[in-house]
Amino acid sequence: MIEKLKINLLQGKYKDAEKICEKMSINDIRDIIMTIAYDTESICAYSFV
Repeated sequence: MIEKLKINLLQGKYKDAEKICEKMSINDIRDIIMTIAYDTESICAYSFV
């Protein structure tokens, strides 16, 4: 699920990423977004927020 979220964010598919995040708690979303942003060094993760 995390990998799918990462792919959607990097491809700019924010609606698909939003659907994935609906199933998670806010703390999980925060941790995953921060990890993706750190690992990829992409602003896409921050844009999604």
